[in-house]
Amino acid sequence: MDLHAPSVAVLVITALVFLSYLFLCGRCEDLGKQITRLEEKCEDAQGRSWNEEMKWNQLMRVSTIRALLARHELDMDWPDDRHIFRVPASVREALSRREVVERVQMAQVAGAEAADE
Repeated sequence: MDLHAPSVAVLVITALVFLSYLFLCGRCEDLGKQITRLEEKCEDAQGRSWNEEMKWNQLMRVSTIRALLARHELDMDWPDDRHIFRVPASVREALSRREVVERVQMAQVAGAEAADE
């Protein structure tokens, strides 16, 4: 009986290693397929994004805007200097700092609400 125990142990260990290998091999193949699908979706999304950016840039050209204004018979022009309000840099900086503080406060409130739940 003593000679059969090591043989059985070796066979069991060999079977476990083989099954583990098969499991890992199948899992790697599944992950590879999933990565391939996600890469294809990413490339598709990047292509659509590039197309939309090109459309937007085309629409925002001054010549396009002027043509659309003329086609819709709108008489528009750039505002005079007396109608333009320029915000000083110090005010812009203060507003941007206040916006950052408000966002941090909103994040803190949201975090506290999530902790309460």
